[in-house]
Amino acid sequence: MNTHSLTRRRFVKRTALAASALSFPFVTTRNVLGANNRLNIAGIGVGGKGASDVENVDNENIYALCDVDEVNAAGSFRKYPQAKRFKDFRVMLEKEGKRIDAVTVSTPDHMHAPAALLAMKMGKHVYCQKPLTHTVYEARQMAEVARKHKVATQMGNQGHCNSHTRRLVELIQSGVLGKVSEVHVWTDRPNNWWPQGIERPKDTPPAPPTLDWDLWLGVAPWRPYHPAYVPFKWRGFWDFGTGALGDMACHCMDLAFFSLRLGPPASLEAQSSEVNDETAPLWSIIAYEFPGDGARAPVKMTWYDGGKQPSPELVKDTELSSNGIILIGDKDTLYVPNYWGAGKFLSGAKVEDFKDIPETLPKPPGFERNHHQEWLNACKGGPKALSNFDYSGPMTEAVLLGDVALRVGKKILWESNKLKVTNVPEANQYLRTEYRKGWISYHDEEWGVPVHDDRTLFEFLILEGAQAGLSWSTILQKREHYRKVFDNFDATKVARYDARKVKQLLADAGIVRNRLKIAAAIQNAKSFLAVQKEFGSFDAYLWQFVGGKPKQNSWRSLKDVPARTPESDAMSKDLLKRGFKFVGSTICYAMMQAVGMVNDHVVGCFRYAEIRRLTEARR
Repeated sequence: MNTHSLTRRRFVKRTALAASALSFPFVTTRNVLGANNRLNIAGIGVGGKGASDVENVDNENIYALCDVDEVNAAGSFRKYPQAKRFKDFRVMLEKEGKRIDAVTVSTPDHMHAPAALLAMKMGKHVYCQKPLTHTVYEARQMAEVARKHKVATQMGNQGHCNSHTRRLVELIQSGVLGKVSEVHVWTDRPNNWWPQGIERPKDTPPAPPTLDWDLWLGVAPWRPYHPAYVPFKWRGFWDFGTGALGDMACHCMDLAFFSLRLGPPASLEAQSSEVNDETAPLWSIIAYEFPGDGARAPVKMTWYDGGKQPSPELVKDTELSSNGIILIGDKDTLYVPNYWGAGKFLSGAKVEDFKDIPETLPKPPGFERNHHQEWLNACKGGPKALSNFDYSGPMTEAVLLGDVALRVGKKILWESNKLKVTNVPEANQYLRTEYRKGWISYHDEEWGVPVHDDRTLFEFLILEGAQAGLSWSTILQKREHYRKVFDNFDATKVARYDARKVKQLLADAGIVRNRLKIAAAIQNAKSFLAVQKEFGSFDAYLWQFVGGKPKQNSWRSLKDVPARTPESDAMSKDLLKRGFKFVGSTICYAMMQAVGMVNDHVVGCFRYAEIRRLTEARR
């Protein structure tokens, strides 16, 4: 098969799979465990923290590993040489989905939801690193999808499995602190960990050949590669991370959410160093107000980062730890000087003093690995893991609302049932992000919709030729610039391009600078005008190859979709006879798919029925 077919079909697979993750219930049968009852696990993001996540589940079968960075993932690749390797999780799940039972997701924050949602909708169990998602909206989606597809889930806040933490939860819920009305939580991040409060780098060095930069960006808006982002310092950038709050609050706030059963906050208000649209601030203090629920009094929780801390007088200390939490009740105060673990009561009471309070939560030894084991047990039909997405989803929503308050710079009132900030309308733009075109919207909104406008048909003719040998996502990224420099694809103007214009185009980095492709565009414009003159419109000419109406295919799998057909062969042969260039049969079939001459969405895709109804309505 030629290169064009491979790259285009790969793109369609990527976009169709990505669209399924966020737009419709992708249904598949769940794998049946083998006789040894071991799960087939795939790791998505297997360098850094991802390496330890895979290691902590390697008592099961590590079936596949996926990472966009060969250097960062090298350790995992060496440790599990039998595992199948991939760069794109969509391709991995499409090819190996029937053999994968569960996945770990340890990518940068902005790719947590796209990977996890796709896996869950394919019936896969998911362990996803903290923060569970990049946005509030995604956190809501994660919990809903996990519930709907009845998969076992766990967020990677391993302190939730710590035996000391769980004992403190039991004590707090039994009333040893009395009514807790005030909580203070802090972290030393981002200081000396990663930069925040900075602007976007200006220089654009080339990406290393071992990194697939386009896949690393994923759903994020396109920007040039820079080592300021990869492999770790992306956390401070809004497009990829969630700042110190997102990184650490799912650890440091966990005891409060776990023990007090906190629901959604009613309001949030932030103060911070200067906020910009590129990165989180150098420091912040965020006040959360949680309403009472009858059994629990209202709670005010204050978050501190970037070197800010509560007063040590709250716990009669002269100096506080770098990370910690203080819970203040009307009977006693508890101070935990870490992300999780043992704490001390201001009254001088010891945990051992409360032996009469029953132990109701499991407390496995070696909590970090057992946080994963708890999930693995759930995957095999055991009890739900305790940081499953029904718990960690709402907690992540609350955490990330702090970032919304930071970015808008005003007190916000939150109505959880409507997923809406009610008093500051502009805050709602930060509840979700728009995914980059080429990941979702092209497939969802354009691919396969019948096109009869001659200018748009000419645009696809030129873009399909430009794409030959390249990825379609590359062309989509350049599409707007193509429209600008090719006079909005006015065939009459393009047909008159001279040597001076060709020289300008060859110097323009915003398009594919290939002399043969540029020359073909000019020649194709001339042939296009001749066809218009003969047939009255290019539309009338082109659609004759499918009898004037879309051909409705019924492919069950993307692997069944052909690269060429007799219709595309006939179309290619006639176009070539009329002087068109870069119009081989595979290019012609890709154009037929794009402009809706054939409906090649697979029958399980939500767009299949929509396109079919659309074309039937137009008859």
